[in-house]
Amino acid sequence: MISEDPIVFESVKRDLEWEQQVVDYLLSLSLRKVRDNNFLPTEQKQEEDTIVVYSLVNWLNRNSENLRTFGFVLESADNQREYFTGKIELKTKCDRKE
Repeated sequence: MISEDPIVFESVKRDLEWEQQVVDYLLSLSLRKVRDNNFLPTEQKQEEDTIVVYSLVNWLNRNSENLRTFGFVLESADNQREYFTGKIELKTKCDRKE
């Protein structure tokens, strides 16, 4: 049986200079390149899934504002979990009891 769906070819013209700027920017934010388009935080030494996820979430918490300013859009393909990527601020106060 022959499919009646049309075949679509798309041509993408790459901007290699812009791509290198993006890579350089990610490296400047303490990421290291582990494959062509995969990056991990430099402090991440192991590649165990659970550790990587939390390391990436922590890195995103620290860098999400910079990434958005640069033009990145942060989305998760993992619909099973939601991660907070905003600024985390913890204030403590100690009252002296007499």
